[in-house]
Amino acid sequence: MKKLVVCVFMIALICGVASAKTVVGKVGSFYFDFDNNPSTQQDTVTINVGDTVRWEWVEGNHTITSGTNPNDPNAGVLFNNPANTSNTSFEFTFNTVGVFDYHCIPHWLSGHLGTIVVLPASTVIVTVENFRFDADDNNSTQLDTITINEGDTVHWEWVEGVHTVTSGLGPGQFGAGTLFDQAISTSSRSFEYTFAVAGTYPYFCRPHFSDNMTGTVEVLAPSATAEPEAGMPIGGTLGIGLLLGALTFAGTSIARKRC
Repeated sequence: MKKLVVCVFMIALICGVASAKTVVGKVGSFYFDFDNNPSTQQDTVTINVGDTVRWEWVEGNHTITSGTNPNDPNAGVLFNNPANTSNTSFEFTFNTVGVFDYHCIPHWLSGHLGTIVVLPASTVIVTVENFRFDADDNNSTQLDTITINEGDTVHWEWVEGVHTVTSGLGPGQFGAGTLFDQAISTSSRSFEYTFAVAGTYPYFCRPHFSDNMTGTVEVLAPSATAEPEAGMPIGGTLGIGLLLGALTFAGTSIARKRC
């Protein structure tokens, strides 16, 4: 029985509990701030299913209310929490893929609004910032390599500056931009690409290639196994293999005990 309990714990871990993260933002006068820039009043946060968003109060009397505005028939159905001196923190875990608007009831007419975009667990999120593609939430590692499985998707999300997400080794190199070549800026804030074939896919930013703004996507074939890297959810081929192994081990142990 003890072995079975251990196996159940392993299965829970493999299924992605450890891969979930929490994104933290601030609630101030007429803004929900997730990019550390209060001048951008309406921030859009992009996360994976199973991730958590936490709002932390800074000033004023507000609410964090799901829905586009108080007149939305579904306003407050998902969450409706005050944000003030008595309620300084609120968090919500998003377990469904989709786009979730929210607002502050007393200040929505002043533009106190926000949006949460929830992507599938198999989608890796990369933020596009000045001189780096950040896949590991660590600004000190400029060159990030993402490891995914065939059929997984990479989602690049704009944070600042004017950039491109361009396949290839660099400008002027053979095949540069053949697979994808997308501008990322305030007018085109995100781009995603599904990698259907195993291989190594370098990419770069055209205007900042000389600043070493590059990245790499390693796509594993179904039979390949590897340790999860930056932004890679625990699961896919590796997770299924471990899960089947754990179940087989548990079944064998129980059968032997009965004998």
